[in-house]
Amino acid sequence: MPRCGTTLALLCVCVCACAQPQLHIAVSKRIPVEGDTVKLAAYLEGWQQPTTTGSVTFLVDHEGQLRPIGKSPMATNPADPFETSIEWSPAKNGLYTILASRHDAEQEARLRVPVVVQERYFCFYGRTRPELEWMTHHLTAGEPEVPALHARGVMALKHRGGVSYIAGPRPRPEDIKADVDFAELAPRVIKDYTEVDPWDGIAIDELGMWDDHPVHTQLALGFSQLLEQARAAAPDKFMATWQFGALTALECNMFRDSMDLIMCEVYQNYFRAWYDQHTFYEYLKQRIDMARKMDVIKKTIIGLSIAKVYGGITPEELEDQIRYIRAHGPEMPGLAFFTTSRCDNDVLKRADECCYRYWVKPAVGLFSRADLTLSDYQPENLGIVRVGATVHNVGGMDAQNVKVRFWDGDPANGGTPVGGDKVIPRLPAAKWVDPEARDGASWDPPEAVRRDGFGMVTVSVNWRARRGPHELWAEVLPDPQYTTVRAFQSKRVSVRGTPRRLPVDAQPSVDPNE
Repeated sequence: MPRCGTTLALLCVCVCACAQPQLHIAVSKRIPVEGDTVKLAAYLEGWQQPTTTGSVTFLVDHEGQLRPIGKSPMATNPADPFETSIEWSPAKNGLYTILASRHDAEQEARLRVPVVVQERYFCFYGRTRPELEWMTHHLTAGEPEVPALHARGVMALKHRGGVSYIAGPRPRPEDIKADVDFAELAPRVIKDYTEVDPWDGIAIDELGMWDDHPVHTQLALGFSQLLEQARAAAPDKFMATWQFGALTALECNMFRDSMDLIMCEVYQNYFRAWYDQHTFYEYLKQRIDMARKMDVIKKTIIGLSIAKVYGGITPEELEDQIRYIRAHGPEMPGLAFFTTSRCDNDVLKRADECCYRYWVKPAVGLFSRADLTLSDYQPENLGIVRVGATVHNVGGMDAQNVKVRFWDGDPANGGTPVGGDKVIPRLPAAKWVDPEARDGASWDPPEAVRRDGFGMVTVSVNWRARRGPHELWAEVLPDPQYTTVRAFQSKRVSVRGTPRRLPVDAQPSVDPNE
């Protein structure tokens, strides 16, 4: 009998220990920009009512250095996760770990918080999923979900209609009427777009027009006035829109001042059988090029379907699409995804991972043929040519010790290394891209020429030219600390002339293998 009592007591202790609620860290912005001030709070799992009045100490670990942030009482109000909090202002980009420790219990919580150089938008349409670690905007948030989303640093947006106001719940081009009374429509639209508390803003579904159609042009001009009025009525609310069809100059002008974010819907993954596979990347290219041309690219992102209905996609196909978007639209600040509960978990996981790997951490590459240069494009036999490679970082954080290797010949088919590996000690993340400073001479479209300090560094080696045709290559070597978006660039060069013996006093003083 005593043995049974002892066993029961131990069992109760174990059950109580297992039932102890876990400590969690709340952050007011999931991915801060360097210089932002964010709020930090701590709460217990399942906090439906006040459970403790204890306090928590916060510390931050960055690059192996641990320093205190401050102390705060435990959060106890699930409707306001930052009722009690402290402020934290990271001055430098990088990956931080926030630690919280309870004073009245041996409990500790950790949270990875990346700090980037420019805003990032990772928007998900569909059911809230806790496994989406890097989501920044939820586009269909229900009201009961808002406090939990805020505790994760996610902006909660309310789903709102767009063209449906003038064409019914399932808008088609032929359903759009020409005689819309926008003055009569205005009060309803503006109320729907602005009176959205406790949400942080709205995500307008299906908003777009066709600028080659005179009726649609007039409708766009009328609806754009409603958007302007809504923006003026709620300047602090976040306004995003799903843009359907090809991105037009008319739509860019509609959205430039009224929208915080333009999400270009791309349907190939959704209605896969309806679209020719070979046109898909042109479909992406049109939106990237138009957004850049109309100077809205820094608030424009591509929206990809990852649902299983009507098609579906593999994780590898999704990453190929994302890599293309990153290489051709390096200025774009993120991605949007539309999905349903019928979504392959591996695809969802890859989508979330790609947000981090291609936009948040350093993302480096040689983005165009203009990034590989020669000091002499018609070299003489045995002449010395300086071969340069300009490496870009389009990610959210600075990269360290990026290695570049040069080759004479295809490195995958017997190429010979030229010189030793070159190391870039620090490759800063690009903070802006000047849309007017592009290299129009290059036939590869994505490049925007950036000066040193704005996401690019050039390294070079000497190459001894020898008679005959050559293909010179530059390669960014892989490393776990950064994502390689585009690793190779090459250029062909023909060296003419006959071998000749140089006088001793005319020998090159520069080591060709430097």
